[in-house]
Amino acid sequence: KYWKRPSWHEFDDPTTWYVYPLFSEGYRRMIHFFAIDIWNFFADYNEQMGCNYTYIMRLDEDSYIRSRIDYDIFGFMEQHQYDYGYRICAYEMGSALTIWSKWRSKRGKNIPIMRDIDGDMCGIYNN
Repeated sequence: KYWKRPSWHEFDDPTTWYVYPLFSEGYRRMIHFFAIDIWNFFADYNEQMGCNYTYIMRLDEDSYIRSRIDYDIFGFMEQHQYDYGYRICAYEMGSALTIWSKWRSKRGKNIPIMRDIDGDMCGIYNN
């Protein structure tokens, strides 16, 4: 349910996708899950298991928190009405702005953005 192609890409030839093969199908599915499907996954999980997860913090298995965090990250986000955070903008991938622009034009018109990304090819990393 969460790892299949979105319906609008069901019959696509992945070799025709933007920045393929740099962003392989497996990589795209992983990104799609952590950017979009994870919210439905945890809503379903909460319902099925009787849990009440409200926040999600994603770190890769090779990520480290190397300094003390002296405040409640989730409380900070709630206080400032943030729905999503990322740790860094990285500028080595020129594809990020094109992908961000496509998302904003097709999906994000009615979603308010608290902080837009810089137009100089920022790549949003949340892991």
